[in-house]
Amino acid sequence: KTSGVSVRTTPYGHGIRRSSTNAGFLLVSHFTAALTDLFNVGVTAILDDDNELPVLREEVRLTLREIRDLKMDPFFALGDFIFRKRDISFQDMQSTFRAFRDCAGVEPARNEHVDNIIVGQAARHIIVHNSGVVNDICVRRTEKARIRSTITLALDEGQPVQFTPETLEQLGDSMVSFMSSLALLLDSASQHQSNQR
Repeated sequence: KTSGVSVRTTPYGHGIRRSSTNAGFLLVSHFTAALTDLFNVGVTAILDDDNELPVLREEVRLTLREIRDLKMDPFFALGDFIFRKRDISFQDMQSTFRAFRDCAGVEPARNEHVDNIIVGQAARHIIVHNSGVVNDICVRRTEKARIRSTITLALDEGQPVQFTPETLEQLGDSMVSFMSSLALLLDSASQHQSNQR
């Protein structure tokens, strides 16, 4: 420990991960941020109508400071309001599906791309919370997704998470596919609401 900074030693190195593992961590983190942006924009567009989504009947309490800090028309921040007030997280696919279903009335298909993302998210979780070493909880939670997943990312208990360039490409392709299909669903839902006016 030097100057208040410590480096944790693991069986797989001194806290330093391979660049591909860092890239995997960043890829999943970027995906989470992109989902948040898509949620905010998509939900706001869908709610720009007289529809019957249950989320429209919810009360939202805001302070004047929160409204002031928006620095924009509150209507354009509806998605963000809902995101913050419901404490929504896009760090796992179950929460992602629930948020888009409950707040936007859309539900993407569950397919191999979703399973690939589940495996990628589990690997990111292991990097953050277990020094990159796969534990039994990760193995159990991803069992079904790993069987259906098409990416080549080994999640073996006691072993380090190691993304390869091929794994990163496969995971990235799955994320792009999922985001594209979700954006189309949101656009279709928004168009459907507009056509009913």
